Amino acid sequence: MATRLLSLRHTCPPISGMRCSTTVRWYETDVRRRVLNEYIKHAVVRLVNPTTKSLEPPRPLEDVLSSIDKTKDNLELVAVKPEAIVRIISKTDTRRLHEQDKAEARARRKSQGSKKQIQMSWAVESRDLMRKLDKGRKEVARGNMVNVILAKKKDVPLPSRGQRMRKMDEIGAMMADVADEWSPRTIGKQLAVMFFKPKGKEAPSAAEASALRAEVQEVVDVEATSLSSAENGDDDDDDTSGRDS
Repeated sequence: MATRLLSLRHTCPPISGMRCSTTVRWYETDVRRRVLNEYIKHAVVRLVNPTTKSLEPPRPLEDVLSSIDKTKDNLELVAVKPEAIVRIISKTDTRRLHEQDKAEARARRKSQGSKKQIQMSWAVESRDLMRKLDKGRKEVARGNMVNVILAKKKDVPLPSRGQRMRKMDEIGAMMADVADEWSPRTIGKQLAVMFFKPKGKEAPSAAEASALRAEVQEVVDVEATSLSSAENGDDDDDDTSGRDS
């Protein structure tokens, strides 16, 4: 069964001459994607005052963009909840932070070993679910960490929150004899991520775990803010929640 997962369009502006694909699938990279300038998709934002570091009153994004010197500076989105917050950052610092982000991602990969992704839709059928989780179990047996990503399939109604929670519980039970959930589940309006590690393998350090969860949470937050009212009519669904394993 084909699965269509969330793609974030135009969230990866070119940095220092680097090329970037039009569509960035978030599960294909662990390098932080910084949202800059016209790639910020919020009509109204609050600017962090460069001098006082306090938040200025809400302003149209276009006004803030027109007030900066784009030959020297970028406008970066730093938060989306409870409101869009931006800051002015020099192009030099943007490049430096991008290199720092890449170095941190390399360090995480080195310390954690290989990390695999298993993707499926909420509507996955039992046979396909078993086949996909069999791949996950084999990766765990090799000593790899596995993230299971569940997402809404195009043109298929989103199951209720209760049904989605039961699906995750079912997956957790099917993996329980070979793997542990080392982190609370990250749950969004339409997608969720479960984090598995081999039984007996040490979990990532607190700092590494926080960074990994933040990467996933950042994308879930963007997903939640970009949904139309027709897509997020599931009123009993929180934007995010966690479940301790």
